[in-house]
Amino acid sequence: MHINSRITLVAIGLLMATACTKEVERIVVQDKTYSWAEVKQLTGSQKIIVQMTQDAASLYLQQLGYLGRLTPLPGAVGPEGPGYYGAVRQLFEPLPYDLKNRIPMNAAFYLKPVPGNNLVLRAYPTTYIPPSNMPADIDLRRLDPSAVEFSNLWASPYFAFGAISRNNYALVGYTTATPADRVMRLVLSRLSLDPNWPRGRGPVTVTSRILTVPLSNGYSYSIAAIDDYFLVNVINQGIYKITEQGVVKQVVSAPGTGIRSYFKHQGILYAMNDDSQNGVYISADNGET
Repeated sequence: MHINSRITLVAIGLLMATACTKEVERIVVQDKTYSWAEVKQLTGSQKIIVQMTQDAASLYLQQLGYLGRLTPLPGAVGPEGPGYYGAVRQLFEPLPYDLKNRIPMNAAFYLKPVPGNNLVLRAYPTTYIPPSNMPADIDLRRLDPSAVEFSNLWASPYFAFGAISRNNYALVGYTTATPADRVMRLVLSRLSLDPNWPRGRGPVTVTSRILTVPLSNGYSYSIAAIDDYFLVNVINQGIYKITEQGVVKQVVSAPGTGIRSYFKHQGILYAMNDDSQNGVYISADNGET
């Protein structure tokens, strides 16, 4: 018993000694790496980005008074290689200075209000900054003599007053002298460049037509381009889908729709509703249902 007790005490002592032994953990400290880097060429108000769009190698920036072009992507070549930034401020017709005044733009074109004339929108290409281009005008009074102005209400900080689709169709709204007639009036335009000129450098051509959509309640609306179609959210009435061919269909009929953004991921379209419940609409068939 005495020998067994001594053996037991020795064993317990070894276990306690083992338990008190602390392993030293080796920690290797490395400098952090970042995927973001500041674009040093942007100074002052150029750092205020109202909105942006992109093509395969460049970002096009609506800034206060400027149209900027940034080429941070590996696909950019030549003198406008990765890291290049350039901007143009047209002296007599600058881009809007108001943060809420987003202009319609995509990877190929943008529409700019003509200062002091809310009946004309001027179409420029983003791919080649003017003055080398000859722009084209969307003259509202020529399309509809009763027109008063384009519907640039600046009502929403989330949307431009119009949109340009993937295939370079533009959709903007306008008003007449009788806005209470419950009709949504839109201008659908096809924007193009002469293919015989070098890429992005030819004169712009515009072909436009008028669309009218009867409304029962709403009158204020926002326009967004999703791929090759448009979604128009009429406050207090619902959502309309409009194709590039001008086919109009109401796809959501609900008085509480106030869409503030759209997202498309893996074929599913999400519409974020800014009503009292902050709901979300989801579509798996490009907005048809």
